[in-house]
This record gives sequence, structure tokens and C-alpha cells, in this order.
Amino acid sequence: MIRVAEVAVEIYNTTNTLAEIIKTLLAKVTGEDQRFCNGLKNHLNTAGKITQMPKLKWSNPQSRVRFLRSNDCQLSVFYAIVFTVATNATDGFQRYIRSTEVNGFRKQVRVLGMGQAWRGGDVQRYTGGGHKVNLLKEALEPYKDDLDRVILFTDSYDVIFLKNLKVIIAKFKEWKDEPRVIFSAEEYCWPDKKLSAQYPEVARGKRYLNSGGFIGYASDIYSMISSVDIDDGGDDQLFFTKMYLDQDTRSKHNIKLDHKSEIFQNLNGASYDIELRFKGEEAYVQNTAYNTVPMILHGNGYSKLLLNSLGNYVAQSWNSEEGCISCWDNTVELEGGDLDSFPTILVALFIEKPTPFLEEFFEKISKQKYPKEKLHLLVHNKVDYHNELIQAFIEEHEGKYKSIKQIRPEDEVSEAVARDLAVDRCLMLKCSGYFSVDSEAHLDNENTLRLLVEQQRGIVAPLLVRPFKAWSNFWGAITDDGFYARSTDYMDIIHNERRDRQTYLYSGFASAPGPTSSCQNFLRTEGLWNVPFISNCYLVNATLLAHEDTRPVYEDPELDPDMSFASAYRRRNVFMYVSNRLDFGHLVNPDSYNVSLTHPDMYQLFDNKLDWEKRYIHENYSKSFEADRAPLQDSRLENGYEAVPTRDIHMTQVGLDPLWLEFLRVYVSPLQQRAFTGYLDYVRPTTFVDELRRSLSSGRAAQSQASSRQLDVHHQRGPERVPHWTYYPIQGNLDIINNFLQRKYTKDNSEHSAEMQEEAAMHTNAGDDEVVVDNVDSAPISINNKEPDAPRDFIPILDREDYDFILNRVCVQFDPDHSEFHRVSQLTYDRIYEKGHYEKLRSTRHYGPMVFYLTWCKKIDNLLIENIAQESIEDAALTIKLYYILHPSDNVPKGVDNIKLIQHYLDNDCNSQCKRRLDNTLKMHLELESERKKVNEDLD
Repeated sequence: MIRVAEVAVEIYNTTNTLAEIIKTLLAKVTGEDQRFCNGLKNHLNTAGKITQMPKLKWSNPQSRVRFLRSNDCQLSVFYAIVFTVATNATDGFQRYIRSTEVNGFRKQVRVLGMGQAWRGGDVQRYTGGGHKVNLLKEALEPYKDDLDRVILFTDSYDVIFLKNLKVIIAKFKEWKDEPRVIFSAEEYCWPDKKLSAQYPEVARGKRYLNSGGFIGYASDIYSMISSVDIDDGGDDQLFFTKMYLDQDTRSKHNIKLDHKSEIFQNLNGASYDIELRFKGEEAYVQNTAYNTVPMILHGNGYSKLLLNSLGNYVAQSWNSEEGCISCWDNTVELEGGDLDSFPTILVALFIEKPTPFLEEFFEKISKQKYPKEKLHLLVHNKVDYHNELIQAFIEEHEGKYKSIKQIRPEDEVSEAVARDLAVDRCLMLKCSGYFSVDSEAHLDNENTLRLLVEQQRGIVAPLLVRPFKAWSNFWGAITDDGFYARSTDYMDIIHNERRDRQTYLYSGFASAPGPTSSCQNFLRTEGLWNVPFISNCYLVNATLLAHEDTRPVYEDPELDPDMSFASAYRRRNVFMYVSNRLDFGHLVNPDSYNVSLTHPDMYQLFDNKLDWEKRYIHENYSKSFEADRAPLQDSRLENGYEAVPTRDIHMTQVGLDPLWLEFLRVYVSPLQQRAFTGYLDYVRPTTFVDELRRSLSSGRAAQSQASSRQLDVHHQRGPERVPHWTYYPIQGNLDIINNFLQRKYTKDNSEHSAEMQEEAAMHTNAGDDEVVVDNVDSAPISINNKEPDAPRDFIPILDREDYDFILNRVCVQFDPDHSEFHRVSQLTYDRIYEKGHYEKLRSTRHYGPMVFYLTWCKKIDNLLIENIAQESIEDAALTIKLYYILHPSDNVPKGVDNIKLIQHYLDNDCNSQCKRRLDNTLKMHLELESERKKVNEDLD
């Protein structure tokens, strides 16, 4: 069609009548062009202005321009050319090309410099870019006298088209004063700030020229760039800035700037002006400062990460109906039976710290459904404690993988060096990919590696999250110094859901979600997300490893290896993706893992509950809650008491007290409440272990003493019997099938169930050791007429900031009128006040009591500041009302709105140390409300 349009315009100056135009045009084109020509003929016949003109020769160039601008001629769209410069097909360039494809004008894009050496300097850190001006000058040479052809030039690596070319050119032609060239505009005068004063004043909008995007007529653009020479290493933006600031040049070519981002949106310095919105299913960008909808996004300067975030949605990348559309681009499908279709991968496993549940980690690696004949394995272990387990894994799988390489602790190889060695080994073995997996990453999905390979991206990671937490293996945004910041869509991605919004605010990199629509339906947020940081588990295409400019960087004196890896790829503009298209697995938390304990994994209930349950709680535990399951009764305990000599050890002596109480609360109490409906047992802090041996007490049954519950833990190895606990409340027993201390058990235990029930009833265990765990329940508890000490682990837990757990536990352990209940609660509330961690209790049952306590103690100023900063004005006002109820005052205003009530408290009762902060916070809120009101009025 472009060729046909060019032919049509070419004959305008050589043909006189309408009939001759059509005849000549049809004679010059055939085949596929015929349908277009017929349409053109019909259009010309029906266009009023055209049929009234006997000839199409133009009396002057301006008449010709006006004709091409008229709505009766669409040839200017087909006549236009989009130029860009790219010397390498980078991730950013591929995104640029995709945006032209989805908007329907890929064939009109001409890429300059592809495959050539870049001679424009390091434009990311210094001035430069003159090379692209010279490339454009050369490309425009054939069109230097073309007064009608529209030329659109943009950068490529950091540009995304949001509209089709027809809409862009229509906006250009509708521009006031009919400019011949329009440049994009930005917030900063760069690279020479001293030129700022020479710019014309602008009443509203961005004042300064940006050379990353401009549109105009070929003759004018060529005349501009050919009038002055520029070296390849010169700065293109300074080159065009000086032209614009020259009054004669600006007037000659009628150059304008896109001050209000009607066509071009430069993101640097404008992040607070941008909102990602949805119209129907499709995403678009709204400039709220000028109420415009930009058509071209340019991530200039430091805004490339913001462009990446927006790029996850715009240009038909994601919509609310189909989810991630761009995820399917360039993917492949690996056939299960075709071994040759599977590329060779190096799987590098890194055990850099003591890690819980490492046995399960290796088991999941071995179960990956990827041909082991296509996998090389490298294991780097820095932890002596894990040596035996790792050696057993390697011996078991030796010969199954294509090769296995191990780096042991005694080799004294650092993490960064080990990761570099893994990359070198991948290249040496001519692998197609490098799959890095840290010991914290549990790949529960057996298809993880295959799915990542099928995704066909340079760098891609599976989404892994710590269960029940917001900690994951990616960051959605970063701060200016390269550390974690919460992106607006982070929680949506890790929870794989997204609210159905009209607006999704991008106020900088780390901001709260914007206004939501009245419909709050949740949508699946599945996709492939371009993010600034990934860690723990990722697949790297070997094409990146082979080149020095794109090879992973792990050694940086100021950064950890994972930070160095991500930082280097951000600098190089190599995209890192995280996929949540499926559930791939989870992360374990190694922070509290203490290998000095005999069985350290057993202590991980608090920090790794999911893995703890999978290992220690029997898979049939939930069957105890089925309606047809009845508890077993022990006739020997009819009187509720049986005295047996004991040899006991208190749980606090072996560091199991917190874990044991949590286990009783989470797993045992629900069973007890089911067996004894209406009996609510509050777990008390005194627990101990009794050791009973057949050699010490032949034929003895388990004791009950004064315990509220009693559990028997059996240590039977082998398939003969599934280990279990027998649970003895005061008036009976209930069998809890589990695997707490003994991990090895037979999954198919149906043939042993009768034997187990008999043993639970008779409580005989020939030849086995038994451990009886008692939980003494008496209030108050007295041991040798001495009041028990308060739990000693509160302070360490306070340091962990696990306030909800502390308050939950104190509610279980003490009655509300107990002195320890008050002491621990107040200690916790005071720590929250000191740290300002109010948000940690906001959605819990303890938030109200905390607010009451702080109000009673006149410590609400910081809480009010946080409420106002989060725009929870009503919460702040309610807190102040509670304050005046607890601390009455005669001059409290009545019937005033929330703001006036807060202002009254600020003026009369606020602590002097916090008064200035509270006042500033309130003023900022009022200013923000005023700005919002103004914007809404402008929109209306």
C-alpha cells in the first residue's frame, strides 16, 4: 500500500485530469494492489472537493499541504515513514517493534544502523548520540525536497507506541498554527542547563526540548539537520536544542514543542503525572497534569524502569479479559517424546547458608520433568552441616545427569566466584541455558524448568514467595540507590490477583494503588512481568553468557552477588522477567535456622510452617475432623487420674517451649475441641517431656497426673508401623496420626490402622522407647510453691517484630486479669509505639486494644501522623474522640468535621515534640485534597 500511495502522489504533478490520474495509477500497479486502487477510485469519485477539481496541479506548495491535510485524503498516512536507530536487537528494541506491530504500522518503520558499530558514545552516562542524527540525515537524502511526506522519528530502546500511525498523524495535522516540525518536551534542560533562560516562556506544560521523538515534514527535517554538521560523538539533544533556540530556524520551520504531552510523553521527571488506566479491557496512559492521553511513551533518563513497569500492560501486553497477551510471543513447546527438542541446561545449585528442609529441596530438584540426559549439575556448598546430605544426593543420582560437579566447603570458594565458575562451566559445556537455584527456592511444580525454557526469554524467573508472607524473589520497584521499594502492583502479582480498577496510579516507583472503581471484583494477575530485581531462582539464555557486555556480574565490592547480578542487567537494559503464570513453588526462610540443635528442622514451625507441616504432620491428619471419625476411649482413665513415676525434662530446658505451645494451639486443640465439644482449653506455659522405657517400668501405661493433655510419641522405624501420637485428655484419648519426630513412614498405612488403634487403646509398645509429653494445666501454676517465671522468649520475639504472635500467645497463656497478661501486652504496645509499627497490627484483633492503651497513656501523636499520612482521616478523628472520652476537656468542640477536630487537638493537646510534624502532615493532606479537587474540576 505504501508503494501504491507513493505512485499516486508522484503522478499528481504530472497528470492533469481525474480520469488520467486513475488511469495512470491503475496502469502502474497490479495484483495485490488492485483492491486498494479500486477503493481509491471510489473514494475520489465520492469526495466532493476532488470531483469539483478538473486538475490536481497545485498553484503553490501550501495548497498541496492543505489538500494532504484534509479529511478527504488518507494518503499521508501511507506516505509517512517512521525512522528509528538501533544497532542491536536488544530487549528494548524488540518491545519497540512489537508495539508497532500491534498498532499496525510495522512495514512503515525503517531501522537505521542495525548491525553497525555504535559511534554515538555512552549516552546512558554521558552526552552523545550524534551518530543517529547522521544516520537520519543519510536516510532522508532521497526525500529532501518532499514537502508532503510526514516523518516520525523516535528512539527505539526506550520507546513504546500506544496508538496507530493514523491517529498520531491526525493529531499532528490538527495542531494549532500548522507547525512543520513538533519535538517532544520534558521537565529538564539537558545537557546544558545554562540554556534554560533562552527558552520561550510556557504558560502551562513542559518547557524544554527532548530529541527522543519528533514529527514533521521530510523537507523541513532534512533542511534542519543538514544545515549544521555534528560529529558522531556529539550530543543530539544539544544539536536540536540550539536549532530550536535560534529564532530564525524556529520561525523558518515553524517548530513547536509538545508541551502537554499530546503525542510524546517523556517519563523522566513526569512520573507523578502518569496514571495507568483501563478503558474496558485495554490499558492506556493518562497524563493527569494536562488531561491528555499520550500516544508515544519515552523512558528517557532515569525513567526506564517506570517505562518497563508500564510496558507490562500497555500496547496490548495485558488486558483484564485475556490476561497476559505478550506472554505468548516467541514461545515454544517442548515435546515430551522428542529428546532433541530439549536444549541442554546447566543446573547450578547454591547452598550458601544453613537452610531448613534441604532434603526436600534436593528431592524437588530431582523430580523436575526434564530429561536428565540434557542436564548438567553443579553444586556449590559452603555449609559443613549439609555435607552428608549433599553427598548422599550426589551418590544417588550419579550417572543419571549428563555430568555432576561439586564445590565443597573445604574448597573455600566464595559465592560470587562459585557463580562465575558456574557460568564458565555452562559455556565450556556449550549449554543453551544456565539455571541458577538457591537452596531457599523450593520448586514444588515439577514442570518449572521446562516451562521456563518454553518461555524463551533472555532472563526469566519463576515467582516464589514465602508462604503467608509478602517476601518474594523479585522486586517490583527500587529506590534511587538501588534497594527495595514496593511497586503499585507488587501485592497483586504475588497473590496472583488484581482488583478491577478504572485507575491504577503510578506516582513514582513506590506508591499506593490509585482510586478504584465501584466494582471490586478480583481478577487473576497472571503474566510475565518485567521487573528490576530477581533472585534465588532464574534461567539465563546462554546467548547472554557468551558476550562480555551481557555476561552476569556477581562480583562487586559494594553489593551482594544477587544485587550485583540485577544491577548489572539494569545498567545494560537487559530485561529480567518474573512469571506467575502458574504456581511454581515457594521460598523457605533460613533466618532462624540453628544447626547447633540436634534436629534444627523441628524448630521451624514459626518461620516455615508449610514445610514443617509437610514433613511432620501426617498426610491423614485432616481425616480426624471427618464426621464419621469417633475418638477412642481409654477405660483405664475413668477416674481421670493415674499416677506414674516420671523422669521429666521441661520444654524450656531444650528450647522447645514456644514451638510446643504453637503446635498444641494449631494442631492439637482443634482435635481436642472436636472430641470434647464445649471444652475450651487454654494452653499453659508449663510443659515437660517424660521418658518411659520398658526396661525402667515394665508394662507401665502412660501417666495422666494433673495434665490437661498427654501425647505419646512413638519412634518405630520401617514399614511395620506408621509413627503416631496418642492424645490423652483428662477423660479419654484421641489418636493423632502424625510424623513429628520420625520422618520415615509408609504412605499406604491402611493395613496397619487396626494395629494402631489397638495400641492407642491399650497403650503397649513392646520393645520401643516412648516419650510422653505433658502439658500441666492449673491456675495459678505452682511448682514447689514458687510462681513460675514469665516466658523468657518474649524479648527475642519482640526483636523479630512478630507482635501478632506475642499477643496471640499471651491471650492463650494468661487470663485477661492476670498480671503477666498486662505486663507483656503493655511491653508489646510500647515497642510498637517506639518503632512506629502500627501497621503490623492494623488488620488484627489487637489493633483496638493497642489504640485504647496508647490513648490512655496519651501516646497517640505518632499514630495520628500515620493515619493522616495514609489519608485515614476518619480513623484519626475517632482516635481523638476516644482521647477526649478518656481525658475529658471542657473546650472540646462539638459537631465539627474531622479536620477541625484534628486541628483542635493539634492546637491544644498535642505533644510539643510532635506538634510540628503533625501540623506539616495535616497541611500536606489539605494541599493534596485541594489539588485533587482542582484536577476533578478541570476534568469536568
